[in-house]
Amino acid sequence: MLQTPFSNDFADGWKADGIKHYVDWAAKEDFGIMDVNIPKFITAFDVDGDYSNEDKAGRSKAMNELAVYLWENYIE
Repeated sequence: MLQTPFSNDFADGWKADGIKHYVDWAAKEDFGIMDVNIPKFITAFDVDGDYSNEDKAGRSKAMNELAVYLWENYIE
């Protein structure tokens, strides 16, 4: 059953996404399908135990490292 947009069950979120058509096509054509979630913000705890400000450069670097890791270990 499709969850409402306000549901905490994010596992069913793909059902409402427009990309489903492409995923169905890729599966029918025997392509491998990989679902990768990239967080919108990457923060860390500072010395006071509070969250620090977003590190945009760090996020970009982490996304690049993730893409390279996935390519080298799963795709290539």
